[in-house]
Amino acid sequence: MYIILKTSISLRLFFKHSV
Repeated sequence: MYIILKTSISLRLFFKHSV
């Protein structure tokens, strides 16, 4: 479950950088 949390944060950061 911890991995999912980390992945969610990583995805959010990636999206922010993409925009």
